[in-house]
Amino acid sequence: MATIVGGLISSISGGKFANGAVTVAMAYAFGQVAHRDGDGVPDVDLDSPEGRQQYAQWIWENRGRFGIEVPDGTSFGYIDEFIMITQVGRVVCDGPCPNIDYQRRIPMAGEYFSGDGGGLIRMYRGAFDPWQSATIQVPGGSNPRIIGNLNMTPSGSTAWALGHEAAHARGVDLNVGIYPHLQAEYHGYQAFRQYRSLRER
Repeated sequence: MATIVGGLISSISGGKFANGAVTVAMAYAFGQVAHRDGDGVPDVDLDSPEGRQQYAQWIWENRGRFGIEVPDGTSFGYIDEFIMITQVGRVVCDGPCPNIDYQRRIPMAGEYFSGDGGGLIRMYRGAFDPWQSATIQVPGGSNPRIIGNLNMTPSGSTAWALGHEAAHARGVDLNVGIYPHLQAEYHGYQAFRQYRSLRER
């Protein structure tokens, strides 16, 4: 369609249809490649606080593309900090939190806060930390499953994290304690798979 329209415009304006069609086809193809570059995410720098903020907001606004659903009234926010849950409580740091015992801490990718009239999903910088394996439990199943070789990227891990927190917003694993949230992880995994399928189209 873009090629035909471009060709018609070229022809109407006195040029050759073929020249206009080829030009638009090339521009369209380049645009598709540019769109897919960087896992199909907006052209932002995920190494900067501003870029992470923009991407987190983008993935929230496009959550339907990843099969992520939240109840009406759910709001969203992003804080570009490392939040850790340790044996001594909640810790905030600029990262990578060198004074924290990494054997006894849980990095927070996000949190869900329930509230009257709607809850809040808050994402943190840990959402951009990719990992290569995870343990999930299919809803209704009894045996957790370890999946590996995820080849995750920072943008892909953020899709997973949002899928996980959105599951909490729908009532999944709300009373399980801090971790593990194996059924919520399954929903995060599904969001990540949808992200991968969209990226690879």
